[in-house]
Amino acid sequence: MKKLIVLTIILLLFGCGAYREETRPAALIPRFSDEYIPKGYEFEGNTVSCKVLDSLVKIKYMESSDIDLFFLKHNLSNPFMASPILRDNLTVFLVTFVNNEERTIRFDPRRASIYIKESYYRGSLDFTEVMIAFEKFAPGSDSDQFKKTMYDLELEIPSRSTVEGLIIFPFLPKGSKKIIVMLSGILIRDQTFTVPFEFEEK
Repeated sequence: MKKLIVLTIILLLFGCGAYREETRPAALIPRFSDEYIPKGYEFEGNTVSCKVLDSLVKIKYMESSDIDLFFLKHNLSNPFMASPILRDNLTVFLVTFVNNEERTIRFDPRRASIYIKESYYRGSLDFTEVMIAFEKFAPGSDSDQFKKTMYDLELEIPSRSTVEGLIIFPFLPKGSKKIIVMLSGILIRDQTFTVPFEFEEK
């Protein structure tokens, strides 16, 4: 009987490990190369920029080291340090707006979404949903740092200014291959734009 219990525990542990391995998060890089650069787009390292009228929208997939540097740069405590599992269950992008216009640019992060293999997967998380993730994967840790860094409510980018912040999505399983981050609801000169950014698994 005791041997049966031990065997059952081993099988359960092995099963959990195998499941985690199969569903570990995807790491992403821009789906561009020197031979394939759509009009209006440029890329430098893992940052992709798109020119919209006279302004720029930039995006970068944030690996663990990028997230660490981001919070260090902004002199904020890193909310991910308490829980590596939390890192694996959130997909983080840095989005930067460079407003070269004479008027304010507006962006609604609630209209950002991810497509996998050209099918809708999920919209971005708001702050309440991020707090729920903290409760689940990192209970007791400080999620308030995201209030200062993530896009949650409608954003205004003043004329001749640059604003950067994080857009958070849920876990993306390995095997997603091609994904598209769709930034919709960007208002420039009374025109609304949707800007797609393509990524693929690293």
